[in-house]
Amino acid sequence: MENKYSKRESVPIVDGKSFEYYRHVSTKEGFPMVSLIVPTYNLKNFISETVSSIKAQTASSDLFEVLFVDDCSIDGTRDATISEMKGLQNAFSIKTPQNLGAWNAKNYGVRSSRGKYVMLLDGDDFLEPDAIKSTLEFMASHPEVAYSYSQHRKIDEAGRILYTRYGVDYSREKLLEFNFIGAVECFKRSLFDDLEGFRNFYVEDYDFALRASELLNPDQISRNPEVLYNHRLHIKGKTNGADKARSSAMEAIRNSILRKEGLEVEVKFQGKNEENNTCFSWQKVA
Repeated sequence: MENKYSKRESVPIVDGKSFEYYRHVSTKEGFPMVSLIVPTYNLKNFISETVSSIKAQTASSDLFEVLFVDDCSIDGTRDATISEMKGLQNAFSIKTPQNLGAWNAKNYGVRSSRGKYVMLLDGDDFLEPDAIKSTLEFMASHPEVAYSYSQHRKIDEAGRILYTRYGVDYSREKLLEFNFIGAVECFKRSLFDDLEGFRNFYVEDYDFALRASELLNPDQISRNPEVLYNHRLHIKGKTNGADKARSSAMEAIRNSILRKEGLEVEVKFQGKNEENNTCFSWQKVA
C-alpha cells in the first residue's frame, strides 16, 4: 500500500520469527521493530522531560524510530523538540500541514512510520527506561498478540506521582465497562491499517481499543504487567474535558455494541472504580 504521507518505504518482515531475527533484520535493513509516535501541540514546557525519557531507553536504538508529530503548535513546541532531540538516533520531527486534532495527528504519524509495531506517547507524558525493551520482549514472547497494553502511573503537572493504575487482564466485557487500555499501548501496524486508523472521537484511544476488540480474538489482546508509562494530569484540562470525555466514551460503547453484538443499547455513567477509572454500564433498549 502506498504511503501518501512519506516517501520512505517499509520493508516487510515475516511473522513467526524470533526476536533476535527481527533485530538482525532491523540492523541489516535499517528497519525499526517499533515506531514510537509522539504527537505534540503547545507542549513546550513538557517536551524536554518527554524527550529525555526516550533518550534514557534501555532498548537498542536500532530497534526503534521516533516520530515527533507537531500539530501546528504556536508556542514554540516544535523548535524546542528539535533542540531537545539532538543526539537521539532514528528520530524525526514532522509537522502536520494544518492543525488536525489529536486523532488525526496520530494517524499522520503512524502513516509516516516504518515499524512492524506502533507505540504512542503523548508529548507531555514520559516513559520508564525499560518501556520499549519490555514491550518488544512482551510482543516477541506472545506472537499471537496484535495489541498489548502496560500499566501506568498518573502524575501531576510537576511530574509528581499521584497513583498507579495496575489495570486488569483483557476481556471485551470489561472493556465495555471502562477503558483500561491506553498507557503504553503497542499494536501491529497491520491492525492500524485494518481499522483505518484513529477516528474523530474526543476519546479516540478508547474508540480504537473498542474497534480492535471487535476485530481481534481475545488471545490477540493482552496485558503487560509492567508499569512503563507516566501520564500527566492537567487540572484545568481534566475539569473542562470530563463531561465531553464521558459523553464521547458512551457514544463509542453504544457504537461498538451495535457493530459487534447487533444490539441497540442505553449506556449509563456509573461513577469511579477503586482505581479511579470512569465506569459505565449498558442495557438493551426495549
